[in-house]
Formats: sequence, structure tokens, C-alpha cells
Amino acid sequence: MTASPWWEGLDDPALAALGSTGLLRRAKAARIGAVTTGGATTGGATTGWATAEVEVDGLTVTLGAKGIASARCPCPATGLCLHVLAAILALRSGDPAPGADVAAEIAALSEAEVLAFAGSDLAAAVRLMQGAALPDPGDGATSLTLTLPGLPHPVTFLSGAGLRGAVWKSADGRRRLAVTAAALVVRGARGVALPTGPEPSDTAEGFDRTLLDTIGQEIEAAVGPVVLGYGGLAADRLLDLALSARIDAAPRLAGVLRDLVERAIGLENRVDGADAPAFLIAAARAQALAHVLAGPDPDPRLAGLLRRQYPPQPPLSVWMLGARRWQSASGARGLRLWGWDAQGRRWIATGAARPDGLDPSFDPQAAYRRPMLGLPSAAHALGQVLQIEAPLLSDDLRLSADCVARVQAGFGATLPEHTDWPVLQRQLWDELGPALLCDGQVRPAILAPAVCDAPVQTGSGVVLQMRDRGGRPLTVALEGLAAPALTALTRVPRGARFLVEAREIMGRLRFDLVSVLHGPKGALVWNPTLDPPPAWPEAGWLAQVRRWSGKGRLVEPSPPGRRLSEDLLLAALELGQGLPPDTKLADRIAVARLEAVDRLLSPPSTAAKALRLAWIAADLRRTEPG
Repeated sequence: MTASPWWEGLDDPALAALGSTGLLRRAKAARIGAVTTGGATTGGATTGWATAEVEVDGLTVTLGAKGIASARCPCPATGLCLHVLAAILALRSGDPAPGADVAAEIAALSEAEVLAFAGSDLAAAVRLMQGAALPDPGDGATSLTLTLPGLPHPVTFLSGAGLRGAVWKSADGRRRLAVTAAALVVRGARGVALPTGPEPSDTAEGFDRTLLDTIGQEIEAAVGPVVLGYGGLAADRLLDLALSARIDAAPRLAGVLRDLVERAIGLENRVDGADAPAFLIAAARAQALAHVLAGPDPDPRLAGLLRRQYPPQPPLSVWMLGARRWQSASGARGLRLWGWDAQGRRWIATGAARPDGLDPSFDPQAAYRRPMLGLPSAAHALGQVLQIEAPLLSDDLRLSADCVARVQAGFGATLPEHTDWPVLQRQLWDELGPALLCDGQVRPAILAPAVCDAPVQTGSGVVLQMRDRGGRPLTVALEGLAAPALTALTRVPRGARFLVEAREIMGRLRFDLVSVLHGPKGALVWNPTLDPPPAWPEAGWLAQVRRWSGKGRLVEPSPPGRRLSEDLLLAALELGQGLPPDTKLADRIAVARLEAVDRLLSPPSTAAKALRLAWIAADLRRTEPG
């Protein structure tokens, strides 16, 4: 019987994780000389090449029988060198090791093995794994790399190496935590339940106000280092607080802190899209949230602990107008359907969802095809008017999916469509409420644009820009749409309406497409994230009329003016760096005559002032056009 040598289990991603991408690239260009391999036998059976010697660039590299740790090279480099990588490349056959499946190996570990490795880090690892996505390793993959939210470096599992052989290139103090969390993600994706460890002894009932005060102070202390680009240590402290067992009473605050950690790491590593003003706004809101939770009788919604109740309600008639699959930053995912109650003049939502780590087999796309509301499928409800005799409805207008509905004949009432974007935005801000309460909320709206462009790729993704009759633009994000769906959006029939979801992000409204309503009275519904593209004619009104209004007048976008909120954020950045605001910048802000802002701009420059100014800027964005 012959077994493969250990280097056959190291594919290119594994070698890049052990060394670096640049080191691997240089290793592939190295000159290979003589290659000598030695076999070993145990009880008369050949167990494979136990050792090998490879000449690389004139140096003799020795690969021992005990994995990468037994590799030796006479070059002066410390750690893994390019010569060892080149030797492994020369010896590899290029084919995956027979039977290799690193994800299956991690899933096959016993619960006792996981608990023994995790030790006291298990509870923190369960918190850390939330929101992490498992990449598809492919069949026969010999390595698997995962990036966990809040950690500066990924974890790489190698075939045959187990948990202790996982690659982690950061502080050893975080190694066990990071590897355990990554292993839990892999196991969860394979349907393995979380291990049952001991309950943490330091979980306190209610809010730990000392901890909340500490969080506020650490956020303020992090401002300067993060905006200057060296916030690694500050991010570590915030992550420790986010993973603390004492924060269990405020899961929303834990999520906010992890978002701050991600933003801080992005700024330090100069990741594309990392935004210092956005970090300041997020930090200001996180500090405000901690402050409010530490006060008397905080709103349970702010803590993230409010559970929905579904009391019985009078009979209800709902016109189902759209469905969309979604996933939150915490890893929760689900299917959401929107219906219009014409009699009550209100939107009602229903659907199915799962939090991160629960029921890994749940798929929103599959849920869309399964029975719901007593109908053959959720898809069957779309475009129909449903009569529900005994609805179970929560205070925030969420309909229990266990209700039974029957389809009514005919169409619903007139669609509640919007043709004036500023009026729509004011209405949405009123519905979303104060800044600390609108986080995570979504509100539906039907857009009836006078002008609509074809989908275009921007720095933030593919978008659809629509204009009202006044020529004012509104951008709708097309996140998660496949190419056929994007093509179909260039052929939308004239007169179609668009159901969108609106949410607040950093003081601005973001709109995501839910469905396209077309046909007689908008009775036909296409959900781009769930349905195949409809068979529309080749040339629709979007393709033929890209920028023309309904009256045949060409609408050109007016150049955007400078917004006061952007000036305030620039000033907040300078205050966060300990600098006085630029004179010209201060003069522009002074024109607005905001007394509170004038006080914040006066010396000295502090992080506390920077956070307050960022809060004001985000609040001001609500009233600014666009």
C-alpha cells in the first residue's frame, strides 16, 4: 500500500498562505536541479516518500517526513523561504491528493476534539463566527481559507493538518480563537451543530453599565489612531469588547462594534472602499448607542433583544407585490415578501428567515418555491390579492408565515406609487425614525419614474438611475443580480413600476430593487433576485429612451453643489487627527451659522468633538437633496 507524501496536500493557495503570494510567484521562477526522493516502509508496506532532497538555485533543500516543519534550507532567510516552496512545487504531481477534502476533515472532527482545542475561547469563537461566509473549496480541495469579520488575517486549513496545523499569521494570542471560529464556520456549512461548552460564568443579567462606559471611552480613544491609519491596536481592544460575554445583553451593540473593527482594519490596510468619514459616523453612533443603553430604561429595540409577538387581527386583504432574498452583515439570511393593504393604506411584510449558525441548509431561493401562507409556494402569492381571515400580525406589521390565505379574483386597488423623489424621501425619513432606531429597518416604496437609464457599473456596484418629472435623480442598487436579469432590465416595458426597499446608511437612503410591476394595473410581478427573466421584447423603453422625459425633453443632470455635511465630515477628520480645521473649510462652515458647530470647531481639537461633528453631519444628510 502506498500513501501520498505530505507535499501532495499543499496546493497553491496553501503555499501562498504558508508564505505569501509574492514568495510563491518567485518560487515558481526558481531553477530546479537534481531531485532525490527516499521511500520508507512500515511492516513491509511502502508508506510513500518519507524524505526528498531538491536542488534549488544551487542550494540543497531537504524535506523531512513530518510535514512543512521538517523542511530545511541552508539559505539565511528566517521562516519559510522561496527555496522550500520551489522544492515542493518541483515534487508535486499537480493532481489533488487522493481522497483529499479539507472541509470534510474539519467537519469529521469529534465535538470532544473541537472542545479540547478551543478551551476557554469557545464562547468568543461562537460570537466571532457570526457573519462569516464559507467559500466553496471545490471537490478534492486540499486547502481552505476563511476570512472572519474583525480579524486582520485569514485562517487556512490544510489537508491532514487538523486544527493545530491551521495557518494563522497574526498574534499567537488570537490563534486559538481564530482557528476555532473558522472551524465552526466550516462545520456549520456541513450541517454540524455547534459544540455544547460550559456556560460562561461572567454573564451578567441586564446591561453592564461599567462595560458600556468603557466601550464609549475606547471608541473615543480609537478615533485618532484609526483616522491616521494605524488603528490595529485600537481595533483589537474593540474586538475584545465585542466578543465579551458581558455584552450578551446588547447583541446589537456587539454587532456595531464588530462593524467598527472591520472599518478600522480596512483603513489600516488601505482596502479599496475604506472610508474614514464613514468610520467617524459609525463610531459616533456606536458611542451614542452605548451611552443610551447605559442610561435609565433604554428602549429594548436599541439592545436588539425585542421579540416579535403575533396577536390575532381582523380579516385582511393584501396585494402581494414583490419578494427579495436578503442577507445581513451578521450572517442572517431570509426571504421577504411585501404586500399592500389598500384598506389600511399600509405595507405588510412576511417571509422566512434564519439567524447565522442556525439551520445551515436553509436557502431563501428554495423557500420561495416551498408552501407559504397555505399556498403551493411563496412564488404563487406574487401578483395576487390574498384574503386572510385570521391574520397574525406584529406591531411592526410583520405577518406570520403560518397564516392561511386564499386568492381573491381580480386586481387590487391603485398602486401607491411615487413620482416626486423629495416628497418620497421626506416620507421615508419620517417612517424610519431617529438615527439610532432606523438601523436595520427597511421600508418599501413603488417608484414611477419619468426617465430611467439602463443598468450601469459604478464603483459601488451595478445601479439603475431613475428621474422624476422634475429631472431629479434617484439611484437604485442592483445587488446580487445575475447577467440575464441585468439584461432583462434594459427591456422593461413602458409604464412599468419598480418596488424598492429603502434603508438608512450613514445618513443617506439606499434603495434596493425588489420587483418590477408590469402588465395590466401592475398585476404581473417579476422579482429579479428570485425569478428567471421574463420574455420581454428585445427593445424596451429603457433601451430606446435612455435619458428622455415623457414629454420628449432631454433631461441633463445638474452639477451637484457642495454639501455642508461633507464639509463637516472633513472638519471632523481634522479634529480626529488633533489638527485645527483648515481656514477655508472653517469659513465655508461658518456661513451656515450653526452655533453648536462653531463651538465644536473652536480649540482644542479632540476626538470627542470629532465624533459629535460626525453625528451632526450624518443627521444633516437627511435634509440634503440626493
